Amino acid sequence: MSWDFFVPVCVGDLVKTGGINQYVVQDVVSPKQLPLQLNKFKAALRSQGPLCILEYFDTGYSVLQHFNSVELAVKEDTLELLVKVLHPLV
Repeated sequence: MSWDFFVPVCVGDLVKTGGINQYVVQDVVSPKQLPLQLNKFKAALRSQGPLCILEYFDTGYSVLQHFNSVELAVKEDTLELLVKVLHPLV
């Protein structure tokens, strides 16, 4: 399946229903679940490479959604993962 690339006006638009073939966030992960999801994201990056972002975008979005309530280590892990994902893509 292919997706249309859409740059939202505000970050909240990512959770609204999109058009046909337009990606939207499916599941906002709770702050308690984020460390486990980030570990799964890391494992997927090792095994699948940077395209794993297609499966774990919701996890990164969830960190932004809960940014004021998550621990610094979660924020740092997320930033490190996103850099590792984006580096080969750019």
